[in-house]
Amino acid sequence: MEREARFEQADKKLDDVCLEIAKFKKPFLRKLNEFPSIEKYSENANELFFVGGHLGGLVSGYLTFFEKWLRDGKSLKFLLQNPANEGLKHLVMPCYGYDYAAYKSQIETALERLHKLKLEHEARLATKGVAQITADQPFTDKYKRGSIDIKIYDMSPTQTLAILDGNIGGTTAYIGLHIPYGDAVTRPYIILNKREHEEPFNLFYSRYYIELWDDSETYKPSMS
Repeated sequence: MEREARFEQADKKLDDVCLEIAKFKKPFLRKLNEFPSIEKYSENANELFFVGGHLGGLVSGYLTFFEKWLRDGKSLKFLLQNPANEGLKHLVMPCYGYDYAAYKSQIETALERLHKLKLEHEARLATKGVAQITADQPFTDKYKRGSIDIKIYDMSPTQTLAILDGNIGGTTAYIGLHIPYGDAVTRPYIILNKREHEEPFNLFYSRYYIELWDDSETYKPSMS
């Protein structure tokens, strides 16, 4: 009986471990205040890909970070709503308090800031032969590989999305869900790790990083 009791305890422990593994492998929701900062979740990445509506808060809040990211030889890809999309005038957004004029202005401001960042970065890359770009940033081969691409699309946004290292198949996706009568503060987030959530990760990766990106237009200032 003692032997049977030991086996029962071992079986229970195994069941508990299996339950923990099953929970760990499923996508899960997080609140915004539980979400890691960009600095934290991107520390081992070399490319960042962002999709959203206007991305205004992201661009204004992380512009200095993005500049340093480029200086470190890393790459950025941004996909925003087309501000000239007539559909925005009639869009009913799930987020509370949608206003067309304000939304369009936020897109235009974000695009202007990103385009300025792109021009400044490309100007630095063009200064070949200069011994030093800044006092503390030498001009190296690694630095020259950094790039920033900006595109716009007409499809109504349903998520705000970030994908790490999409250029090599992706590693992790961070997805903010837009739900009815919600807002940017209370909306839930999902974190999909490719190794743990391969099927849902690949779905988001293929639809956003591959298909939507390929179907979108490269941004030019005259477009807005």
